[in-house]
Amino acid sequence: MAINELSDSEFQLISAYVYKHYGIVLKQDKKELVKSRLNRRLQILGYSSYRKYFDFVSSKEGKDERVEMINALSTNLTFFYREEKHFRFLREKLLPELHLMNRGESFSLRGWCTAASTGEEPYTIAIETLDSLEEIPGCDFKLLATDISTRVLDIAKRGIYDSERLDKITPALKSKFFQRGTSDSSGLFKVKPKVRKVIKFNYLNLVQPFPIHKSLDFIFCRNVMIYFDRETQQQIIDRFVKLLNKGGYLFMGMSEGLSGIKHSLKYVEPSIYQKL
Repeated sequence: MAINELSDSEFQLISAYVYKHYGIVLKQDKKELVKSRLNRRLQILGYSSYRKYFDFVSSKEGKDERVEMINALSTNLTFFYREEKHFRFLREKLLPELHLMNRGESFSLRGWCTAASTGEEPYTIAIETLDSLEEIPGCDFKLLATDISTRVLDIAKRGIYDSERLDKITPALKSKFFQRGTSDSSGLFKVKPKVRKVIKFNYLNLVQPFPIHKSLDFIFCRNVMIYFDRETQQQIIDRFVKLLNKGGYLFMGMSEGLSGIKHSLKYVEPSIYQKL
C-alpha cells in the first residue's frame, strides 16, 4: 500500500502531541526520522496518510497504539559501561561514603535509573554495586529502572545479550554475574538471578508525576534531558532534588549539565551533582 508523504502540518500535529504528552521535543529536522519510524506502523494498521494515523492515535480507541508510537519514536542507544567514569565514582566514592556515614552498621541503598532502555545501564549499575558491596557488608540494595518504551523494557527484563555487547565487561565480572548460553543459546549471556532480583523494571513517563514515594541515594538520568525543552528540564530537576536524600547524587550524561537550570545541587565534577 502506498503511503502519502508526511506533510509539514501532519508533522506539526504529531510533534505537538508527543511534546504535550511525553515532553519530547521533535524539531523540524526530525521530520524524516518521524516519517521513517512511523511508516511501518501505518503499513501494519492500513493507513495511507499520517493524518489518518494521527486521528486514530489521538482518539480513545488509539490508547494501545500510543504505546507503539512512542516505542517507535524513542531513540535507544546504550551499552554496558557507557560513560564508564560514573560507575567508578559509584564504586570508589558514593558507596564508601554512604558506608562511612552509617558507621559500618546495616544500611539501605536505593537508586533509580531513569532511562533503562534495553537494560545495559541498570545492569551495569547493579553489577558494580553488588561487586563492591562484598567489601561493604550489611547493605540492602534496590534499584528502580524505568523507561518510556515498553518494547525496550521487555528486552531489559529478559536480560539476555550477545557476547559482543559484553566487550567492556571484565572476564571476572562476566563469569560472576552472567550465565553463558549453551547449545542453541551459544554466544548469548544471561544476567544471573542475583543481579536481576535487585532491579525492578517499570514503565515511567518523566513528564508525568513520579509514582515514587521513597527517597533515593542516587539517580542516573543520562542522555535524556537533551530531548526536553528548558521548562520541562526544570520541572524534572525540581522533582529529582525532592527525591534525593541529603548527600545523594544525580548523574547526567557527559554532554549534559544543569547550565541555565535553577537548582540547589552541588557541582561535584562534570555531569555529577550532589544534594547538600
